[in-house]
Amino acid sequence: MITTRDGFRYFLCGVGIGAGVGLLCAPRAGAETRELLRTKSREGTDYVKKTAKDAADVAKRTTERVRNVSGNLTRVSVLKEAIDVGKKAYREATQTT
Repeated sequence: MITTRDGFRYFLCGVGIGAGVGLLCAPRAGAETRELLRTKSREGTDYVKKTAKDAADVAKRTTERVRNVSGNLTRVSVLKEAIDVGKKAYREATQTT
């Protein structure tokens, strides 16, 4: 049985082997290949940074919305409790007269 951890190791080995074969069979000169790798690496880093920032922004907005909703629910529950107390007082007042 292959665990998730083992599967990830096999995946990384496959990536390494594929990268090695790709470099050996590359149609470009060494300097061009290294520059291409640097460029793609920078693009990948920028993409990851942007995606992480976007995810953090979404998490922040979601947290703020949850706080607002929970604050509204607290106000609703207080209002509901006040209405129940008012109903109870009205019933008591109408039953005695």
